[in-house]
Parts: sequence; C-alpha cells; structure tokens
Amino acid sequence: MGDMLKYEDCGLKNIWLANGFSREEVEGLGPCLEIGDIDGLHRTIGHHLVDHKRRLTSAEIRFLRVEMGMSQKRLADCLGVDEQSAALWERGKRQPTVAAERMLRLMYL
Repeated sequence: MGDMLKYEDCGLKNIWLANGFSREEVEGLGPCLEIGDIDGLHRTIGHHLVDHKRRLTSAEIRFLRVEMGMSQKRLADCLGVDEQSAALWERGKRQPTVAAERMLRLMYL
C-alpha cells in the first residue's frame, strides 16, 4: 500500500486515508493537503460510525452532530434530554442511554 494519511481534521483520531487525497506545494504556504471529495469522505465516516455495533465515543457523537448541522441544544431537544447532557456526552463525562444513542444513529441516517 502507498502513502497513508492520518486524517484528524474531522475531530476523530483513528481515521486513515489510503487514497482520495494529494499533497500540493502552494507558493507562500508550502505543502497543502487536498481531499478530492470531503463531503463523501465525511458521509462514509458517519455511515461507518452508525453501522458499527459498539458504543459511540464522545468524539464520534460530536462528529455525527456536527455532520448533521445541529447545535448541542437542537440535538438534545430531538433526543429528549437537556443541553448539558449532550455537552457531557461530547466531553466524555457521561454516556447517552442506549435508546438515545440508537436515536442519534437513526437521525444521522
């Protein structure tokens, strides 16, 4: 396999890209990364997260919320919890109930 890229700009620490990106030398800036289909990449990451059978991490919850274009308050309202609960999930201080996590997955899909 060729050159792999650890892609952390999405807020997740375990995403590696094997293709779909290039490094370009930009005058005045130096080497810059270009990803061919960033929206498609994020959709693929999101679908992988919601299809995976383990509990979501705090960073994954935040990734899904941001990808849906929701504030913490909006997500909390949709899931029937208070905004502080959603904030605590994203900081890893509390885990959502299994039902709330399932609903989050369905909302993303």
